[in-house]
Amino acid sequence: MKISSKLVAHRGDMRYHPENTLPALQCAIEAGAQHIEFDIQYSRDLVPMLIHDFTLERTTGRAGTVGDYPAAELEQIPVLPAEQSLHNYDEVVIPTLTKTIELLNQHPKTASFVELKRHSMEQFGMQECVDRVIATLTSARFKWTLISFNQDALNYAKHHHGRPIGWALRHYDDQSRNTAHKLRPEFLFCNYKKLPLDKSSLWKGPWRWVVYDLQDPKLAVSLINHGVDMIETCCISDMLRTRYFGAINTNNNGIRKTAPRQSSQDR
Repeated sequence: MKISSKLVAHRGDMRYHPENTLPALQCAIEAGAQHIEFDIQYSRDLVPMLIHDFTLERTTGRAGTVGDYPAAELEQIPVLPAEQSLHNYDEVVIPTLTKTIELLNQHPKTASFVELKRHSMEQFGMQECVDRVIATLTSARFKWTLISFNQDALNYAKHHHGRPIGWALRHYDDQSRNTAHKLRPEFLFCNYKKLPLDKSSLWKGPWRWVVYDLQDPKLAVSLINHGVDMIETCCISDMLRTRYFGAINTNNNGIRKTAPRQSSQDR
């Protein structure tokens, strides 16, 4: 049985490629990711852009915020290489959501989690940001789910637009559990360090549990065995090469054997 379908590529294959960029997403898909996650902030002219932080310093070395620049300028700003970069890219820039959709439409079997960040909603308004990201995603030919820490944004997306949603928990406590039962998201996201020691006591509901950000395949498998549905990881290509998550074939005698790794020429 393959369990590779339980992995989510956090900001693409961000260990080896600039996070939230087209190469990071493309390489995650080529590595075998069936689910990817990326973040949305808004430009000054209200264009959804793929970037995690509202400030530009960490990922680009530039001053200012995403909301300070129009999309046309943001698209020209290079993103700094990943810490363990495998490639010397000439230039990787901040992509728009529209260009990301064009890429992902070539891989319609890969589902996406689209995280709307609070900073943009605080600057431009929650409903405006939700409406615009959903309008942009109408051209998507792949499954996608809107996720956020902001339950008001998710409630609006669910009831006004009829979209599946994923709520990211800030706290694993009784108040959050009560909110989850009211919100009834399709997915609950939680940092694995916030989970209770007894993983079998995870809240029951209509949702699927997605736990982040794991790099240890043994721990990931243990969590899956204790009821976690999906694992979000920053090192998707490494995880998919392990014996825990690598593609599994069965020979005529019913003995499992690991499929050969993809060669570097295929990448």
